[in-house]
Amino acid sequence: MHDYETSQKLAERLRSRKGKYIALHLRYEKDMLSFTGCTCGLTEAESEELRIMRESTSHWKVKKINSTEQRNEGSCPLTPKEVGIFLRALGYPSSTLIYIAAGEIYGGSNQLLELASRFPNLILNSC
Repeated sequence: MHDYETSQKLAERLRSRKGKYIALHLRYEKDMLSFTGCTCGLTEAESEELRIMRESTSHWKVKKINSTEQRNEGSCPLTPKEVGIFLRALGYPSSTLIYIAAGEIYGGSNQLLELASRFPNLILNSC
């Protein structure tokens, strides 16, 4: 199946649930966090794993990154927890259907716990 057909099928499934939904790409995948040096909300071991990945990837030019500076400059994605807080502050009800349109979220289900507690109708991309 082509990407277009897959996306059409997915959109039809979401629409069939009779309601509005949000499709989010959290940008919280391992390679994204490693490349940007963004480690807010991660454990020390996860941060170290990302540092090693960044330093061992030859085509990534910047090897030493200060995560705090990156975050203060607005160069990091929101954590899944922060996304949940933000959506609630915008007035989205907890019943909102949220489709996570992203690759594997770094930290897995642990990273999604607080988002899922605010929005229990969370659907993960199964690709």
